[in-house]
Amino acid sequence: MDADASSVELAETQPVWTAQQVVASARTVAASTYVVQPGDTLRGIGNRTGAGSEAIAQANGLTPPYGVRAGQRLQIPGGRYHLVAEGETGIAIAGAYGVPWRQIVDVNGLEEPYLLRRGQRLLLPGSTPTRAPSSIEQRAAAFRIDIDDVLTGGQPATTDKAPRTVASSTPKPLPSNVPAAQPARFAGSFAWPVKGTILSRFGPGESGAKNNGIDIATPIIPRMVQEEIDGSRRYFELKERPVFSDIIDQETGEAQGKRVVSRTERFIALSPFAPRFPFETWVLPLHHRASYHTIDDDAELLELAGILRDTLQRLNAALDRPPYNLVLHTAPLAEPDHPHYHWHIEIMPKLTRVAGFEFGSGFYINPTPPEDAARYLRDIELGS
Repeated sequence: MDADASSVELAETQPVWTAQQVVASARTVAASTYVVQPGDTLRGIGNRTGAGSEAIAQANGLTPPYGVRAGQRLQIPGGRYHLVAEGETGIAIAGAYGVPWRQIVDVNGLEEPYLLRRGQRLLLPGSTPTRAPSSIEQRAAAFRIDIDDVLTGGQPATTDKAPRTVASSTPKPLPSNVPAAQPARFAGSFAWPVKGTILSRFGPGESGAKNNGIDIATPIIPRMVQEEIDGSRRYFELKERPVFSDIIDQETGEAQGKRVVSRTERFIALSPFAPRFPFETWVLPLHHRASYHTIDDDAELLELAGILRDTLQRLNAALDRPPYNLVLHTAPLAEPDHPHYHWHIEIMPKLTRVAGFEFGSGFYINPTPPEDAARYLRDIELGS
């Protein structure tokens, strides 16, 4: 940069907020029973007993708007409570006491977007005080980064009257005297870059069969598919064999099946070496075939259906029926005979959130090693 530092004009002359250093000064509160008095509020009870209103609500099964009635007996959970000061963040509070922020979230029943307020009392996990690392060496050795903690515990505490710039996910209904505009009729196609025609819609069709997705035909090869095809072509030119065949050979050979979930005569289900998501699972044919639609053997289709059902049942049993995306990767219809490509199915359970780091870098943070995921799925016992 050629500009002199003195000529640079800052967009913000002062930081939007200043992080407040947290002092570990938690107060220990004994477990007790409190009888609600006329005029009491949950927050007032928390101030009177020294316990956090969120912890009291969770201990007594109270739900929004957290109303209490005179004569009601409330269990006051005992433990150590930290009094939140303005500007303190969840991560800083957790670091001051040497406990994970996600545990503070759990014991206090905090909900998204995890905003803290000045004067809030947070119950600390554990019955015995934990001493936070004091020296630089100790702090460095104890340092751990958790992307979920960064996302959920980085917002500074504010006063009750301070404006909160948090977008609401609740739609605002129109006033009753404002007529709703008639939406324009959908023409059945999408604007560039996807101008394909909808081949089948979500829901019941004319034949009565239900479609659980939307089938869209596009006149171009999507970028991610093209990159996968180009990458497999470059590998084939270098090695003179398909990359997917080498993946299968490696997983069943030198990797000793550590990432293999199941296998049949013609198919294999495995956790890829570098999965983007926890419990991401691929189903591949053991023998080279570029296009899924070239399968013409009913027995092979039944075998594919069997291993796909087995894999989904294991994911359902292991993860309590998680939402997931199932994507079929196959050669483009106009070019079905790629010697370097290998059709396959990718199953991606939606267990974590894709956030700014992933959007900004293209890298994915996956807290579950594929070896652990595959072993857990293998160990699931399915009924007949």
